[in-house]
Amino acid sequence: MNLEELLSTEQRKSSRKKSESQFWKQIKSQSKKQLPQHRFTRLESWATLGVPDVLVCDDEGELHLVELKSITGYASKLSAHQISFFVKHSDANAWIWIYKSGGLKAPQIFVYHASQVMELAKKGLRAEPCGVWNEAGIEWGEVWGKMKARRSGP
Repeated sequence: MNLEELLSTEQRKSSRKKSESQFWKQIKSQSKKQLPQHRFTRLESWATLGVPDVLVCDDEGELHLVELKSITGYASKLSAHQISFFVKHSDANAWIWIYKSGGLKAPQIFVYHASQVMELAKKGLRAEPCGVWNEAGIEWGEVWGKMKARRSGP
C-alpha cells in the first residue's frame, strides 16, 4: 500500500468517527421524528461524576438514564465513576448506548443495561448486548422495545 492509499484509508476511517456530541445530536434529531412521545434531556453534571448523560421520559412516564459513548475499538471506555454509578443502580432503568465506528464495518450502536456494566468493563463490546443495530436506518422504536423487555435487568 502506497502513502496515498494509506492516507485515503485513514481519511475514510476518521470521517466515520463520530464524537459523543454528534451521537447525541443524532439521537435527539431521530427521536423527535420516530419517538415524539419520548422526552430526551441532556444532563450536564460537573458536580457528580459518573451520572449518565441523558434523562429520558418514555411514553409511559417512566424515567431512564442513558450514558452515551462513542468509540472506535472494542473497549467501552467507561470511567471508574461511571462503572460505580451503574453498579449502584443496576436495578434501575439505566442504560449504556455505545456508538462504534472505525474499521471496515458500518457504524453500529450497542445497548447495554446497567446490570451488565461489570461484564462490559471487562470484555468491552465482546460482552453480550441487549441489542446491536447498524447506524444506517436505525429504528429507535425497536431499540426502546428491547429496552422495555429488558427493563428489570438480565
